[in-house]
Amino acid sequence: MGFSPYFLGCSFIISQKFLECLREFGVNDDQFNVLPINIRGADISMYILYVSMIPLELIDFRESLLIDASNPYSKGVATIESYQEFRNGQESGVFFEFQKICIPEKFQRESILNLQAESNLFFSEELVRFLLTKDISGFEILKRQTELIFN
Repeated sequence: MGFSPYFLGCSFIISQKFLECLREFGVNDDQFNVLPINIRGADISMYILYVSMIPLELIDFRESLLIDASNPYSKGVATIESYQEFRNGQESGVFFEFQKICIPEKFQRESILNLQAESNLFFSEELVRFLLTKDISGFEILKRQTELIFN
C-alpha cells in the first residue's frame, strides 16, 4: 500500500464553463492546474482540477481546534502544540478531526484553498457568490463545520 498525501488534490472534475468562470473571476492560473479529459458520451470539454495542497506542516496547531475522534462516544478537545505532536498522535492510532484550522495569512487572498487536513476545497465567499450567478449545473456548496482562520 502506498501513501500519496498530495494526490487528493486531483479529485475534482470541472466543465469548460466552470473553468471559464474561474478565469473570469480572476483566479490566478498559479492557484490551480487543469488536465483535459475525455468522458465518453459527453459533448462538452471536461477537466481534472488540481489545486496545490497546503501541507499539514503549515498549520498553526496552537491556534487550531482539533477533536480526538478516535472514540465516537467521547469526542474530546485535543491539545496539540505542533505538527510533530499531531504526527505522533496519528502514529499511535489517534484520529483527529479539525473544527478550526489556522493557516498563514499569505493564503487569505487566494480564492481556492486545498488543505491536506480536509478532503474538500475551500472557496472564498466572493468566488462562491460569483459562481452562484453563473448557473453551473452540479455545483454544490457544502456548509462545513470546519472554520478556517488566518494568522
